[in-house]
Amino acid sequence: MSDKRKIRRECGRLLRNWFVCLLVILFAAGALGGCAAYGPMNQATSADARIHRDEDLKAFNEAVALTESLRYEEAAARFGQVFERLSNIGNRPKAAESLFWLGFCREKQGRLTEAGEIYRRVTQEYTSTTAAREAGERLSRLPK
Repeated sequence: MSDKRKIRRECGRLLRNWFVCLLVILFAAGALGGCAAYGPMNQATSADARIHRDEDLKAFNEAVALTESLRYEEAAARFGQVFERLSNIGNRPKAAESLFWLGFCREKQGRLTEAGEIYRRVTQEYTSTTAAREAGERLSRLPK
């Protein structure tokens, strides 16, 4: 099997896992009347928060699409931007996802030391997230 095919298969598996997590998060946010990461949801702020969520989700999905297209440098730049924005507003689960994907892009670029540092950061700073579990698995497979 070609490397390109393996990478696409691996991306597909990871994306399916993330998609399921995203659905759970979106369902929980809707069921609770909003996401705590965006602050208290009241009539004055709910429209603004919804705009931010939509923008963040769009930027994240664009970065994922770049990853699927094997455009790792562009995807890494986008994931870095998304990570900064999500970190600043306190959306820890999605920030962890963005940081994980940044590490994934670095790994695929052959920048293994940097990828390892990023994966380690995800496992240490976002311990109870799906991203931390995935980062730990990928970290264990990197050459020492």
